[in-house]
Amino acid sequence: MPNQANAHNIARFPKSALKAARRTSWKVAQPANVRRVWLDGTGVMTAVATR
Repeated sequence: MPNQANAHNIARFPKSALKAARRTSWKVAQPANVRRVWLDGTGVMTAVATR
C-alpha cells in the first residue's frame, strides 16, 4: 500500500541492536545540505551540525 499521508517518520533503534552501521555511498558527491541531527529522548530536535 503506498504512503497515503505523504509523510516521513523517524523511528528510534537501540545502538546495542546494531550489527553494523554504514553511510550511503553517494553516486556523484555528498549533497551540500546533508546535516547531522541530534534528538532528545522524546524525539525533539536538540541540535544540528553545520559541517
